[in-house]
Amino acid sequence: WMALFLIAFTAAGVLGCLHFAWARGGRSLWTRRGFLAAGAATLVIALFAGPKYREYHFAERVVLISDMTAVRSGPGVKFNELERFRAGTILTRLPYDDGAWTEVRLPDGRKGFVENSAVERL
Repeated sequence: WMALFLIAFTAAGVLGCLHFAWARGGRSLWTRRGFLAAGAATLVIALFAGPKYREYHFAERVVLISDMTAVRSGPGVKFNELERFRAGTILTRLPYDDGAWTEVRLPDGRKGFVENSAVERL
């Protein structure tokens, strides 16, 4: 997504410069249309690239330090166990943290909760 964004952004910049440079010539119609199309493509691609970029570079991660750690469907031992993971597994940390449980995103996209004693923030 980032490569497509950079290509569309560059194309919009080049076509925009050409359009303003040739504003009085006969070529301004195709440069204006190209500039608008590349600008619209840049915005649409940014809607997809932005969240992915943010998640990849700025999401907090946690590593499981206990072997066969249970990830539960809610913050407590009474909730169903979704899956178990080995020590060293890295998961994405979500905002919920009540002091005893941390919300995480599993590799398949589901949300779950892990005891704070079983994780360490990276």
